[in-house]
Amino acid sequence: GDGRIVIRAAQVFGAKSVGVELDRGLAEDARGRVRELKLEDKVTIIQGDLLQTDLKPATVITLYLLVSANAMLRPILEKTLRPGTRVVAHDMRVPGWESDREEAVRIGNGTHFVYLYRIPQAFQRP
Repeated sequence: GDGRIVIRAAQVFGAKSVGVELDRGLAEDARGRVRELKLEDKVTIIQGDLLQTDLKPATVITLYLLVSANAMLRPILEKTLRPGTRVVAHDMRVPGWESDREEAVRIGNGTHFVYLYRIPQAFQRP
């Protein structure tokens, strides 16, 4: 997307963050925004396929994808992520996982839902 989640993580929490965007134009736009905000030391935008990206170093993964994309990503996350890694999904659940926490967030006139999962508990619950 436009990089807003990884940019915000850097601005608010000082997080080193990496965004992955398939669309070249959106990735370039996000990189431009990172440069404008002088966050190059904190934020990296990769133009590529999330399904082909090395996610092992991540301690937190944020997803804003369709349920079908979350379903395709799920086996990769289960195989790759280390215990303790958190996965935060915006509006769309990860099918087959149980969330640790769910929050409804009002933004303007709309309500968004955020689901927090912890690895491996999300997919190892009875």
